[in-house]
Amino acid sequence: MKRHNFTRNASEVHERELQLAIHSSWLIASRRYRSVAGNDVLIAHPGRIQPYEGPDFQNMCLIIDGVLTIGNGEFHRKTSDWFAHNHHLDKRYKDLMIHFVFIHDIDDSGIPGHTIIINPDQFHFAEKQTQKNSVNSLDDLQDYALNRVLRRSRELLKLHRSIHDPISLLEVYSMMFLQRRLSLRARISTGYTQKGTIHDFVHSECIRRLREGEKIPVNIARVARQDRGNISNHLFVELFVNCMAPYIVCFEIGDLHAFKEWYWTQPRLSVYHSLYRRFPDIPQSYMWQQQGVLEWIRENHHGGRHSCSEIFHPYLHFMIPDIQ
Repeated sequence: MKRHNFTRNASEVHERELQLAIHSSWLIASRRYRSVAGNDVLIAHPGRIQPYEGPDFQNMCLIIDGVLTIGNGEFHRKTSDWFAHNHHLDKRYKDLMIHFVFIHDIDDSGIPGHTIIINPDQFHFAEKQTQKNSVNSLDDLQDYALNRVLRRSRELLKLHRSIHDPISLLEVYSMMFLQRRLSLRARISTGYTQKGTIHDFVHSECIRRLREGEKIPVNIARVARQDRGNISNHLFVELFVNCMAPYIVCFEIGDLHAFKEWYWTQPRLSVYHSLYRRFPDIPQSYMWQQQGVLEWIRENHHGGRHSCSEIFHPYLHFMIPDIQ
């Protein structure tokens, strides 16, 4: 994805283009602001741009005075545009969480949520460019990231037809992931078997609590070693993201709203240098960004259309009896 920057005054740019520039900037890096009323507001994730009527930004992940919340946001050049656009008469805006503007020109007491003044000079207005075999926008990348976890949850659901016990299902699926990722073998500690590693992961204290419906830790990379089954931090995160996360979605464990908060705000554990070399202009600060790139590669260069039975058939015969 290649972006070219313009040097233009914000007044010369259509409001829709301003929204896209702001959204892209906040996808790349979280921003902290002080609201007009003095509240501390961290924009951890800008959600999705609303192409229809209603608030411009849907399901933003915000940390307001230290409290994590999900809500909608609206952008205007000036605070007074809120009333000029008749949003005060539209019920779709009554639960707005954040109103961000370039110019704060009137009292905002009649506007719901927090008013934040942002500097237009912080943003670049990207020329939209379509390239063959390229992730064309950060919205596309977000779609691929979501598709990745949903695809894996569908794989689990299909496999569940053959393996009815949920714990055995997670063990088999995790083993399949480990066997497909041959590079992970070097990360397994000396003396560990693949089956032993998977057993320790699935029966770890962290995974047990999550299976019972507890909220996912804010940063799974910081789970204590004894709570992750004494397996390496990197391997635990790999198994969690690729196996446990879709397992949670598949079985609708716990609060899926909280799962969504976690998925869009989980920082990356490490740099994938091969991805950076291939996609130098795509931000990879968050786990979902890396997952999105990986899914795009799968869809566009590896066919990406294998059925679940094709993936698991060679292993089911000898694995299921041993685990069950």
